[in-house]
Amino acid sequence: MVQRFFLLLPFILILPDVYIYRMFIDRLVDNTLLKILYWVPSALLLIGLVYFVYIANEEVSHGR
Repeated sequence: MVQRFFLLLPFILILPDVYIYRMFIDRLVDNTLLKILYWVPSALLLIGLVYFVYIANEEVSHGR
């Protein structure tokens, strides 16, 4: 069940970031490092989401 929701969740999480990046960050920030750092929280969130949905779920399933 959670894995089905996971297919939609990355899009819900990333779409606002893409909009903000395109409207504000890309236009107003000249420093490439700051542009890259903008994506770090979103990337960490997605990595954590993948871990908890797939890896942690498998560990719990095998523990039973």
